[in-house]
Amino acid sequence: MQENFYGVHEEVWHQWNDFQNTMTISKNIIRPEILKSWERCKITGIDPYQKQGQEIIDGAALKEVKEKQEELIQAARPVMEKLLSLCGEYGFLAVLVGEDGYILETLGNHQETIDMARRTNFIPGACWREDKVGTNGIGTAMVIGQALEVTGAEHFCCGLHSWTCAGSPIFSPEGKPIGVIDLSGPWYRENKQALATVVFAAIAIENNLKQSKSLKETLTYRQLTEYFLENNTDPLLVMDKTGRLIKVNYASEKVLGWEMEELVGRRADEIFGNLQEILSLIEARQSIKGKEIIVLK
Repeated sequence: MQENFYGVHEEVWHQWNDFQNTMTISKNIIRPEILKSWERCKITGIDPYQKQGQEIIDGAALKEVKEKQEELIQAARPVMEKLLSLCGEYGFLAVLVGEDGYILETLGNHQETIDMARRTNFIPGACWREDKVGTNGIGTAMVIGQALEVTGAEHFCCGLHSWTCAGSPIFSPEGKPIGVIDLSGPWYRENKQALATVVFAAIAIENNLKQSKSLKETLTYRQLTEYFLENNTDPLLVMDKTGRLIKVNYASEKVLGWEMEELVGRRADEIFGNLQEILSLIEARQSIKGKEIIVLK
């Protein structure tokens, strides 16, 4: 099994070498998505003998990129920590990449992999798009819009042949691609479960983003309600679906003759003598103007 593993990847390297020299491959062992990526890289003019990432931002520029995508980072961080606890001992880095292809964060505890990452500029701030570093599990996953694993000489640039990378795109609650979650490690540590793992990780991050969006919308609704109540001179009351008062404004005190503390939490039918008549009109979607309201006291 081990001999077959190394034999397959040696043959991939021969096909990579043939492609660089003749733009052809002689055997059908290169996956279509990899070959299409190689062809895109050739057209783009990427140097296949590139040893490391070429475009890196740091300092204020990196800070600005991270601040712009802080919500993604917050949603991904606990998932990355879980990935590290599951895969860190096998020599993998958990990597988060933003919508523009820049690495936002990496987590890892295997020194050999950390050293490899430094040598190839696989670090926060480096751009890992396909049009910058060739075929790879991050940039190519972004291009095709689906999860992808790239190992050894499947990478277009020879400087990345020492890596195996499995990346899965992350989508916003609105369905927009906003980043990639990735597991990367030494090529000989390739794990067939890595791809499924990052797919589930991407789903977990997307769920975190949805929960965050829902919470923000709820808070916004509450804040708007509070503002509207506090700044309106007309008496306003908010009931839940059981008919219990949950919000009232100060103007209601003067009109109804009840203290605010007495109103909140009471059932509306304890206060309004003709509540059922009013509710019937509301359920019938009829507007109510000039209707006399009987206040019980």
